Amino acid sequence: MASIDRMFLTSKNALTRQRSTSHLAYKSIIITSIFWLIFHIHALILPNIIQIYPMILWIVFLIQHFY
Repeated sequence: MASIDRMFLTSKNALTRQRSTSHLAYKSIIITSIFWLIFHIHALILPNIIQIYPMILWIVFLIQHFY
C-alpha cells in the first residue's frame, strides 16, 4: 500500500496526486484488514490441536460434510 501511495505522490498528473490523502489511506487500511481477517477466518473454525511431544503441536482441520 505504501508503494501505491508513493505512486500517487510522484505522479506527473495533478489529479492523480490529489488522490493521495489520509482519508484514502485510512479507508484502504481498513478494507485490507477486513479482507485478510475474513480470508483467514477458516483457521479458527473446527481446528483439532494434537500435542505430539511437549512443545510440538499438530493442527488438523476437521472436514465434515453437512448434507
